[in-house]
Amino acid sequence: MTNQTLTEAIRTLAPRSLEWDFLLYNSSKTKDGVSFMFGKCDMKSIGTWLETMLDSVLESNLRKQTVTEYSPFLPKEEIGALAADSPLMSEPLLEALGAVKSALPYNPEDFLTGLFPKVNGLAFHSIDKDGKEVLVMKRSNPFMSGKKVLFCDCDDETGTVKETLSPLLRFTAGVDFLLIGGVCYFFSAAAQKNFALEDRAAALCSKATGLVGECDLVSDFARFEELAKKQTRKFENFSEDLVASIGRMGVQAREEFVSTYGVTIGSDGKLETNTPEQCGLLIDFLCCRSCLDIYGRLAVGSKITPRE
Repeated sequence: MTNQTLTEAIRTLAPRSLEWDFLLYNSSKTKDGVSFMFGKCDMKSIGTWLETMLDSVLESNLRKQTVTEYSPFLPKEEIGALAADSPLMSEPLLEALGAVKSALPYNPEDFLTGLFPKVNGLAFHSIDKDGKEVLVMKRSNPFMSGKKVLFCDCDDETGTVKETLSPLLRFTAGVDFLLIGGVCYFFSAAAQKNFALEDRAAALCSKATGLVGECDLVSDFARFEELAKKQTRKFENFSEDLVASIGRMGVQAREEFVSTYGVTIGSDGKLETNTPEQCGLLIDFLCCRSCLDIYGRLAVGSKITPRE
C-alpha cells in the first residue's frame, strides 16, 4: 500500500476496456454501522469520465499526498489505505458492494420527483481483468440545482432552444474513495463519513475493552478504558484469543509471558494499568503491536502467538 502500488493499479486498469455501472448513491448511519442505497442508469462514455477522475488522482493527489495506513487523524498530506478484508472495513464494504449489486435502474428525473432519496454522491463500479471489484466514489451531489440553472434543450428538427425539466449532471475531477486491487483508499474525510469508519473503530474498541473487563484481567479497568478510547484505531488488530489465553494461565505462567513484552503484573495476578505508560504497553500488547526482535528489543507490527 504505497504510492507506487496505487499508481500501477490505476495505470493497468484501462477504464475504457471494462464494463462499468454508473450509480448515484445515498448513505446513512444505522445502529449497526452504515446503510447504502444505489441507483444506476445507462450512461455513454463512462470510461472517458472515469479516466478524467482517475487522472486527477495520478496528477494531483499522488503528487501532493503519500499513501499510508489509514487513521481517523491523518493529515491532508496523506491518503489512508486499508485492506478490503480488514476488520475495520470488511463489513461496511460488504454492505456497499451488496447495495451496488442490488441497485435498481432509474431515470434522472426520479431524483427531482423524490422517488430516490437525497443523493450523497456518484459512483462507478466494475470488475477488473483479475476478477477483483473496482469501486470509485465521489461524495458530491452531481445534479445542478434548477434554482440556479435554467435547463435548456435544443430541438434537432427546428434548431430552437427551449426550457426543459431534465436535470443536468456535472462531473468534476477528483475521487473521495477508491477500491482497487483489494485495497481501499481514502482521499478525504468525506469517504470516511460514507463508511462511518470512526464509529466502526469506536465499536471495535468498545467490544475489546468490554471483553478485558469481563475477564477481570487488569488492575485499573477505568484507566485502561479511558486511554483505550483515545487509541481506537489500534483495536482493529485486537486479539480475543490472546485475552482468552492469558485468562486461562496461572499467575506464574502469566507473569513469565507478559513480562517478555514489557507488561507488568501485580501480586494478585492482574495486569497492571495504574499509569498511562502501563496502559499503553498493554494496549499495544493486546492489539498485537508488540514483539521482540532477535536482539530482544521491543518492536511494532507483528502478531503475538499465545504460548500455552
